[in-house]
Amino acid sequence: MTLRERIDHSASEFSKSESQLAAYLLGHLEEAPLLSGAELATQQGISPSSVTRFAQRLGFEGYPDLRRELRRALREQQAPSVPAQREGVFAAYWQRERQNLEELSRTSDALLEQACELLASASRIWVLGSRSTAGHALLTQALLLSVREDVTLLGQSAVYSPELLLEASASDAALVFSTRRYARSSTQLATALHARGVRLLLITDNGQSPLLPLAQLVVRVPTQAVDQYGASGLMSSLAHLLVIGTAQRSDPSRRAEFEAVLEQFDVFE
Repeated sequence: MTLRERIDHSASEFSKSESQLAAYLLGHLEEAPLLSGAELATQQGISPSSVTRFAQRLGFEGYPDLRRELRRALREQQAPSVPAQREGVFAAYWQRERQNLEELSRTSDALLEQACELLASASRIWVLGSRSTAGHALLTQALLLSVREDVTLLGQSAVYSPELLLEASASDAALVFSTRRYARSSTQLATALHARGVRLLLITDNGQSPLLPLAQLVVRVPTQAVDQYGASGLMSSLAHLLVIGTAQRSDPSRRAEFEAVLEQFDVFE
């Protein structure tokens, strides 16, 4: 039986905590396989033994077996349900991207306004991104520098130069890109900035980023994909949108000065 069939078959026997667990697992299939039994118990506010009993009620020996089934179900969900022809894979990809964009477009205008205000009013912006999000961070820093000053990029190598963080203060903001599998370096750097009073704007997926409790603002970007790699392209789209909003709140002369410097040094052909 599939996981859903196992749950449906035993639902009438579930305790309140087991019904809660079942709803969570089915509704968070991308996130659940990443959690240990102890982490799942803590997140749901129940005991680890309740997680074990739930797994056994479904016919598994314990939570590790249930976790393997969750991973299998996730792989099955992410596998493209299209013909083997190349054009079928492409069509499935664009369809999923349209769905992701539609979901992202429903982000609250009020939340986006707050995010842009935070970036525009900060004395300095720290931009963080590691591994799969490093490119988004680099692009965002380049765009922000065209509309305001004092934008510092912190890539994963910054953990070896922690003295950079001595410049951080409570008047600063950090724009943090963090998606599964949540790079340790970004978490370390963002946590250190938060400890110095820096306000965090977290751009993340629909999972449980370890930075959620520290962030002042969180904007979630859907990353559903047709394969195991995930879809992160919309993070760059969101970065563009935040830069536009920040520019509207910043000194307009900055853009002219930026272009003048590029021309002075003959940057482009």
